[in-house]
Amino acid sequence: MRGDLDHLHRLVIMRHAKAEQRAMASLDYDRALAPRGWRDAADIATRLVDIDVRPDIVLVSAALRTRQTWQAVAAAFPDAAPVFLDSLYDAAAPRLRAACVEHGALRTTVMVVAHNPGVHDFAVALLREGGGAHDPPARALTGDMPTSGCAVFDLSAEHAPRLTAYFVPRDHG
Repeated sequence: MRGDLDHLHRLVIMRHAKAEQRAMASLDYDRALAPRGWRDAADIATRLVDIDVRPDIVLVSAALRTRQTWQAVAAAFPDAAPVFLDSLYDAAAPRLRAACVEHGALRTTVMVVAHNPGVHDFAVALLREGGGAHDPPARALTGDMPTSGCAVFDLSAEHAPRLTAYFVPRDHG
């Protein structure tokens, strides 16, 4: 199943940061980040840099809250090329995977910033492919992916995705 992702060494899957309540924006697509969201996303970026994770390309849903999540983490990844895609707005796991395949050619580390349930489903599917769904770090991910949640997968080891890190904002415990 992983054959379509063979060219990647690492995949980072991040849910957008905490957004304002729906009533604050006329459309869900236009919801902006809450102040906590800006802080949480920056915290996750710091944690990724601390473990030497630096994406080559970042696939970002074109919704406002995902674009702002990218803005909050962008300074940590000055060499990453962002690609904003309308097709990632509320995309299901297969669409997220297809975007990684389509845009990740000649890249080693791809980051996706998108929405639940797609990002969570994509991460869980990779866990199952790698056979690590019951490993201790994976157990936290199998419940849900909170806002700013971020899963890092190593895809280079023996063609089996392996969860190497899972971060949630400090506000989420």
